[in-house]
Amino acid sequence: MAWLKGLPLSVLERLEMNMMLQSWEMLIRQRDALEEQIVARAQENIDAAQLRSLPGGGAYSALAIASRVGPIERFARPRSLANYFGLTPSCRNSGEATRRLGSITKDGSPMVRFILGQLSLHVLRKDARMRDWYRDIKRRRGAKIAKVAVMRRLATIIWYMLTRRESYRFGPSQRQKRKKQEIVKMRAAIRDDMRLIR
Repeated sequence: MAWLKGLPLSVLERLEMNMMLQSWEMLIRQRDALEEQIVARAQENIDAAQLRSLPGGGAYSALAIASRVGPIERFARPRSLANYFGLTPSCRNSGEATRRLGSITKDGSPMVRFILGQLSLHVLRKDARMRDWYRDIKRRRGAKIAKVAVMRRLATIIWYMLTRRESYRFGPSQRQKRKKQEIVKMRAAIRDDMRLIR
């Protein structure tokens, strides 16, 4: 902006550039005022404050999800919320035919599906247990199905967070679990050896 203000231009071009710079500054002020309102509303809303504990969850995404969910009591089970967001596979059965599942239904809010897709990237980066689970599904079914599975699991986690009033909890990776189990076994073996010595 400073470079554009100091750029040597003709009189008409300078007039046009000054008008565009004023519009730009006005848009920045409006954006800042809007962000202040979003942060204030997210802090007032109990559900949005809870959802901000999600990895990558900011005021805007938390408020957007909380406003689409409404009272969590509307959803009897965790999968109800995933179904509400359109993250469950569609079913194309005919008569007694076996279950034929198609792509996700995409019912509900496209904005929430987009936000869950963005949050899934942050969750996979920061949560080792979810990352291990994602890699397992990706190896068996492919990357797209694995990403939708993470989004659906996030919707389930959101249901639990809002019903139990808990923050997001990071889980250990499979490697960390195995290491912990090995340590427990080693300690038990040492205890047994100490008993034999006595």
